Amino acid sequence: QYFIDEHIAKGDYSRNVLTALALGYVSLQVISATFQYLQSLQFSMVATNTIKTIRKQVFSGVIKQPLSAFDYTPAGKLVSRITNDTESLQQFYELLIATVVKNVVMIVVMLGVMFFMSWKVTLVVLVLLPIVIGFMYLFKQLSTESYRRMRDLLTDINANLSESIQGMSVIQLRQQEKRIM
Repeated sequence: QYFIDEHIAKGDYSRNVLTALALGYVSLQVISATFQYLQSLQFSMVATNTIKTIRKQVFSGVIKQPLSAFDYTPAGKLVSRITNDTESLQQFYELLIATVVKNVVMIVVMLGVMFFMSWKVTLVVLVLLPIVIGFMYLFKQLSTESYRRMRDLLTDINANLSESIQGMSVIQLRQQEKRIM
């Protein structure tokens, strides 16, 4: 607003003013990109360490199971489940938590600026907020079942692939490659 009031409205398009504005904009973009990179790097390291710990604990629990527990659960399905579920958790930690933290800060700052500029408009926005949250909740409910079905299908595909690879010598010995494909 200052730039518009003091320079554009007065017809001051001097090279110094435009250069300063461009340099300021580029500097802010570089600083923003640097902080975003550092933030994503930090969340990635935390997520990787957390998932490493979870995988060790899950593997420790699996190897402590009695041998009979593996009679009805194919090894491929077990490996696929451990891998896919911990990978989903890692994506959760890296993306969702980082996004939530960033968005909460942005919303608080935006509401502060909006309140400073026009408290009446800010109150209207805050009144509409529960409706938006309701739509978000409805979408979450509808998408959760689809995501669960997709994960189960991925587990079945990975289990089948793993079992086929483990039994490849038998498949080739009996010349069943075409049937498996």
